[in-house]
Amino acid sequence: SKKEVLAKIGLEYEKEYTPSVNLKDRLGISVMPLKANRNASWGKKGVVICWVDPNGPMGKAGFEINDIILEANGHPILTQNDLKRTLETIKPGHYVMFLAIDHRTHRTGYVQIRIR
Repeated sequence: SKKEVLAKIGLEYEKEYTPSVNLKDRLGISVMPLKANRNASWGKKGVVICWVDPNGPMGKAGFEINDIILEANGHPILTQNDLKRTLETIKPGHYVMFLAIDHRTHRTGYVQIRIR
């Protein structure tokens, strides 16, 4: 029963924990989960960029609205919080390796971004 209590606390923590990373400040983007119907057509799970600061780290690297982020530093990114959690461990001025889909060409590729 001791194990049961620990597991329960772990789940509660996981659910309520929201990293205090601001994606607009650090990457210059806002993201939202891919809609279910788009998942079918892409055959991928990720987050879609819904706002880009042209002068932010992602904007300067050529990211645009509707581009899709699949991974950051090898971690699958399914929600905004997944992305925030990954960024939380990275110091400003350091690099993050993104796996992303270009919405124009539908090409998937890795892009390294220096974050703020």
